[in-house]
Amino acid sequence: AAQRLWTSGRRLKVKKNRALELCSIINQVLRDDHAALLPHTCIYLRTLNNLLVVRGVRKGPAIKWPKNGISFRGGGLPKAHQPFFQFMLESGAWYRVPGLLATSFERKVANRFMMAAEEREEEVVLWVVRVRAEGAEDETVRCRHVSFVTRSHFSEQEFLFAAYAPFKVTKITWGEGYADVPHVIELEAGMDSKRLPDDLPLAPWY
Repeated sequence: AAQRLWTSGRRLKVKKNRALELCSIINQVLRDDHAALLPHTCIYLRTLNNLLVVRGVRKGPAIKWPKNGISFRGGGLPKAHQPFFQFMLESGAWYRVPGLLATSFERKVANRFMMAAEEREEEVVLWVVRVRAEGAEDETVRCRHVSFVTRSHFSEQEFLFAAYAPFKVTKITWGEGYADVPHVIELEAGMDSKRLPDDLPLAPWY
């Protein structure tokens, strides 16, 4: 049920001329530290985290793992936030994403979101996220806070990282900001969120 809610395409009106899917609302509550809504959101996230965060032996079917350990995410990246990621690349430091980070096994899914960003006249970015490829067979080296979404309303092959997961920028190719020549930011996913400080820098965009 938690996964079905996360992938629901139904939109709720949050402002006069703006309607958002539940996944976007949840991430906005987390980003904004919305005091009134956080208690309710955390109850839902606790349920979702039971599926995303795995330590020890996983019970049930084996988790699906991305080919070569690579998943993709497409979208827009405002120019004002680009220096943050350049700085993280140059410093080699870890940062956290203040929300759940949805990626896909399939580049074509990221492409759809890139085209949507271009239509909104945003600078387009392709995120390439890496976990250890050996995790497909060896559960000891699997990232502890990500899982394949098995119950979804859409066929997006979604590989979903838990809220506040840590990442490191490993490479940036600044493109022209269009869907055919996007900015490309490559990330390494941390092995276990618990091994890194809670007070890492928070990404201003993702």
